[in-house]
Amino acid sequence: MDEFITIQKRSATEKSESEESSTKTSKGDSDVETTAKVTMHSALPSQIQKMKEDIAQADISISANSKPVQPRLKEYPKHSEGNTTARSFVGAWFDKYDWAECSQERDALFCFACRHFASPSYGNADDAFVKIGFRRWKKAQGKYGAIAKHLSAYIHKSSYTAWIDYQHNKTDKTSIKQSISEGYQKKVRENRHYIKTLAERVKSGPKNEKYTTSAIQNEMIDTFASIVREEIAENIKSCHYFSVQADEAKDVSKIEQLALVVRFYDEISHCIQECLISFTPMSSLDAAYITDIILKALEKLGLEYKSSLVGLGFDGASVMSEGISGVQKCIKEKTPFAYYVHCYGHKLNLVLTSVAKNVPQASEFSSLLEELYIFASNAVAHEKSLSIQREMFPEEQIRELQHLSDTRWWCRATSCENALLCLKCIIRFLKETSADDTGARAVSTRG
Repeated sequence: MDEFITIQKRSATEKSESEESSTKTSKGDSDVETTAKVTMHSALPSQIQKMKEDIAQADISISANSKPVQPRLKEYPKHSEGNTTARSFVGAWFDKYDWAECSQERDALFCFACRHFASPSYGNADDAFVKIGFRRWKKAQGKYGAIAKHLSAYIHKSSYTAWIDYQHNKTDKTSIKQSISEGYQKKVRENRHYIKTLAERVKSGPKNEKYTTSAIQNEMIDTFASIVREEIAENIKSCHYFSVQADEAKDVSKIEQLALVVRFYDEISHCIQECLISFTPMSSLDAAYITDIILKALEKLGLEYKSSLVGLGFDGASVMSEGISGVQKCIKEKTPFAYYVHCYGHKLNLVLTSVAKNVPQASEFSSLLEELYIFASNAVAHEKSLSIQREMFPEEQIRELQHLSDTRWWCRATSCENALLCLKCIIRFLKETSADDTGARAVSTRG
């Protein structure tokens, strides 16, 4: 208790001295100090020192929405280590490194990007640039200096990229859905350009070569696919290590197909790439068969998976994730460095689905959408609902409700969006069905 009172008196003294000084403190920093001091009254003595350390960082950015604090001083404090020459923070670093921020309280350099945008999935952050602050100025610069080492760290590159993306989305007010849509449209434009180039090349050939038979067209497609796979394989080999993601789905003909994606670091673009390398029909769903498909696809590309495959990404189905006889276990027996990760998208979907089912309003709304889908799936009812849409919105694209699934997260969003955009059509459809039909269907429409 005596230690607590002493610290409180010291805080009061420091506050008085601060008020007498000419230095102005911003309102945001003042709020942080006030909040921390109030918290101290309920803290244990062992926690007080840590809180005071947190307060010491109040003169640098406190949230991702703020900007790096970069005080431009004529001269920065100097200090020496042992018998070395005294050195100080270099103001020019602010112009060279936009992520740099300086704490005058600690006379230390921090990384704004790593402090606010680092994720555990990126690895362990360097405490010197995140928590403690770097101030060993003698070892700061140079090819093997601390700043160069920090710049080359994966966690810094990933955090910096996340910060730039955040700024871009914040400035443009672009949602994730819009970003994905824009990326898709860009890819479509690129593909159309390639097809147009190919078509022009075909037109310039001999007049008797039409290239219109299915055999020739399929051969051309296979040739293009082979070229693309070879380029992907060369990029993967250049980075030495890679991971794979696999999932199965039924196509329109109800045939199970296994999609295989390779994830790797591209040395050219300096970013993570995900490339689809195969789409294989499956005659069986057992672990040994799926494992064989995956490994043969990697062998076909000439990839040395036994030493280079370091990651496996599957859903939580037992045939894929089971640790005794699942696909991940079968692959690990041949590739000891492969680490299995349950797909975060599937895990997040399972959590959201479970939460939604425990919210009465959300559960009832989902049930209503499912009932509407089932009711409109009848051949006659389906055609009637489409005709109403065409009549009411002749210039608009036809929208239909989706069957709700616990493992296909996109269908719920699509179903909600379509129900909202076609609400007037749905109401008219139900009213007309109620008036025309008799019996159970009429009762169902009245609800």
